[in-house]
Amino acid sequence: MRMRDFEKAHSDVAAALALNPDHVDAYLLRGCLRIEQAEYRMGISDLKFVLSENPTDSMAHFYMALAEARKGRRKASRKGAARAFHLAEQQGNWDIMRLTQEHFPGMGQGPRRPR
Repeated sequence: MRMRDFEKAHSDVAAALALNPDHVDAYLLRGCLRIEQAEYRMGISDLKFVLSENPTDSMAHFYMALAEARKGRRKASRKGAARAFHLAEQQGNWDIMRLTQEHFPGMGQGPRRPR
């Protein structure tokens, strides 16, 4: 993502939060953007809010695990990734399952789509 795309996304999220300070999806997006920009402390704070409102949000768990991995906390990142994968599998969220497998090799046995 280019820098101006991040700036636009941050601007859009700020506008959404100005209208509704409790908008959980806006916090999720802002947390993900912050993690991608290596703003781990603030990103994790946003994601913790998301998980306080929705403990089964697989994307929030994935990005928390990604932040831990990028900070060098291998054990915490693998635990978070396993949680993200498990929740995504239960929810049929193939995108999060795939992302988890890409960023955390050996996670899961691969998406098992229903036949």
